[in-house]
Amino acid sequence: MNESNQQLKFFSDISDQEIFFVKKGSLDFLFDANKFVLPAIGKDDLQRVFRLANLGNYVLIRGAGKVMIELPINLETHILLLPNEYIQRDFSDKSQSDVHSIADAGQLAELVFSLYTQKKPPTRQVMTYWLEQKQFVEQVENLNFKKDSKESLFFFYQEQIANNLQALDQKNIIKNMNELKSLFPNYQHQKNQLIVPADQSYLKELLISFICSMADHSIDSGLSLNESAKIRMELINRVYQQQIVNFYSEIKKIVWAYFDKLKNHNREDGAGVAFICRNYIDGNLEKS
Repeated sequence: MNESNQQLKFFSDISDQEIFFVKKGSLDFLFDANKFVLPAIGKDDLQRVFRLANLGNYVLIRGAGKVMIELPINLETHILLLPNEYIQRDFSDKSQSDVHSIADAGQLAELVFSLYTQKKPPTRQVMTYWLEQKQFVEQVENLNFKKDSKESLFFFYQEQIANNLQALDQKNIIKNMNELKSLFPNYQHQKNQLIVPADQSYLKELLISFICSMADHSIDSGLSLNESAKIRMELINRVYQQQIVNFYSEIKKIVWAYFDKLKNHNREDGAGVAFICRNYIDGNLEKS
C-alpha cells in the first residue's frame, strides 16, 4: 500500500468513514472487502453521478436514508465517500439545500482528495444528486444470528444506548449503535434483501425489546407516560406490520424517534444540559 493509500486508510479507520473506488461506472473496494459493504446505488444512478463529477464537480448524493460524496480523481477514477453516522445525522438535521451542508460536503471532499493525491485540491462546485427510490428486494438464505452470545451483547448495547438516550448523549449513542451494528454483518447487504420468515420473527422480538427499553428510559428522563407510550405503540405496530429489510436501519429509526422527541421536550421545558445530566445521574443512583 502506497503512502497516499495509507493516509486515506488511517483517516477511514480513525473517523469511521467508508471509502470506495468508482471506475467506469462500477463500484469497487478501496480497502478491506470484508470490512465494508458496497453502497446500494443503481447502475443508472452510478453512471449519472460519474458524468456529473467528470464535469468538474463534487457530487453530494442523497437518498435511501444516506448521504454520500463522490469526488473525481481523474476522468477514469473517482472516490466515493460514505460519511460516518455522526456526519450522516448532522446532514439529516440540516435543510436539504442548506448552504452549510454544501460547504461541509465540499470540505470533506477536499480533505479526501488531498489525502489520496498528496496535492492541493482544486476549487470545485458541489452538486446535489438524488438517487432513484426504486429498491430491489430479494429473498436470502437463513442468517446466523440466533440465541447465543451475540444476543447477550445485543442486550448489553441496548442498555448502553438507552442510558445514552436518557442523557441525550448523541456522540455515545452513535458509538454504541456502531458497536451494535458489528453484531449484524450478515444483515448489511448491497441490495435491500428480504430477511426470511424464521429470522423475521426473532428479529422483531429483539426490536420490540429495544423499543420498550427506549420507552422506559425516556420516561425516566422526563417524557410523559402518554407521550412515551404513543411513540412505543406506533413503533411496535410498524414492526409488526412491515417486513424487516435492514435490521440496523430499524434500530436507528427507533433511537432517533425517542431522541428527537426527548430533545424537543427538554427544549420546550427550558431544560438545559445541567438539568438533563442531573436527571440522568439521579435516575441511575435510584436504580443502584
